[in-house]
Amino acid sequence: MADLYALDLAFDLLGSTPDDVLAQVRRELTSPDGLLSARGPAWRVGGMLVGEFAPAERGGWALTARQEVHEEQLPEMEDLLLLVAPPHPPAGPGRPAPLLRARVPGPAGPARGPRGPAGAGPAVGAWPRCGTRSG
Repeated sequence: MADLYALDLAFDLLGSTPDDVLAQVRRELTSPDGLLSARGPAWRVGGMLVGEFAPAERGGWALTARQEVHEEQLPEMEDLLLLVAPPHPPAGPGRPAPLLRARVPGPAGPARGPRGPAGAGPAVGAWPRCGTRSG
């Protein structure tokens, strides 16, 4: 049996988020096989599986989801996370701090970003085209 991960997301997407990115998020929340479409009691991680996407009070879009993700779905989930929060160079002299971070908890132990330690998830930058896979 493959590992099962608890995924908790809370994103505020900018008002400038491209329409095709917003459409992809909606598909993942509403299609029967969408990565964020499960609802109801969680099978193994406890609690409830949810997914909400709506205009944010301060502009832009608010995305909140809690899902169980199977190990074999992680590459697809990483692609979705990179789509809604593309990589951004680290903050430094003359560069602002990232506006958004994603944390992906593992099956046990502390949360890990999709490519590193806690808090090291992708941050807002330039969006890739929908349907492209990161290298």
